[in-house]
Amino acid sequence: MMRKKIIFAAFLLIGKSVIAQTPQGYDMQQNLANAGQGDALGTNTIRAVKPRYEGVVGTPYFSEKPISGNVVVADGRKFTGFFNFDWMDNTPMYYKKEASSYMIIDNMVVTQLNLDYSYDSLISFDRLKKADGSFFFGERLGQIDSARIYLSIEKTLKKADFSGAYSAGKKYDEILNEYNYFICANRAEGCTPFKPNKKGFTQLFPLRSEQIAKNSFLLKQTRPELIGLFLRNVNR
Repeated sequence: MMRKKIIFAAFLLIGKSVIAQTPQGYDMQQNLANAGQGDALGTNTIRAVKPRYEGVVGTPYFSEKPISGNVVVADGRKFTGFFNFDWMDNTPMYYKKEASSYMIIDNMVVTQLNLDYSYDSLISFDRLKKADGSFFFGERLGQIDSARIYLSIEKTLKKADFSGAYSAGKKYDEILNEYNYFICANRAEGCTPFKPNKKGFTQLFPLRSEQIAKNSFLLKQTRPELIGLFLRNVNR
């Protein structure tokens, strides 16, 4: 077990350490030592930072709390622990329980992140390539035949607005979500943007038109969980 932890640490090319937002009053230097264990990961490979989104409405992460799961690295090995996904930076995160802190995992080292979201639900994030050659992580919603549908959330921070009479604007910073969907028919060629509606699915999968029409009511609200249910029903 100790050997596996050491090997796992070698694959964590950490750019920064993000302190969890729940604990307060951490001494920054002590947290750095706890997170990185001195220079065990190499000089200047980690950096302690203050919480970026404390007091902000919304979260940059997939979950407000770390979740048990595993990451798969480029050579196929799998490592378990507690993880989360940072949508703001599009990066998997490893949660170090003894330091109550997150550590960013280099997104070119990990090829897949799997989270045990509930007793019967596994959420997977795959490292993908766009048609222009750039890489990103997407949450796998499901597939039809061999084509997979992915969700990518673009999160932006909207600052508080105190302008206007009687401060009519929003008096708090807020993280806003923009949902983008991609279809990956051939991952080697790259994923392309996709609108998950009845017309789009029917054009791409004409042989599934009957099942698509029958379940198209699930697409009206364009909610990720409903799109996932749609894909499961159509792919039966």
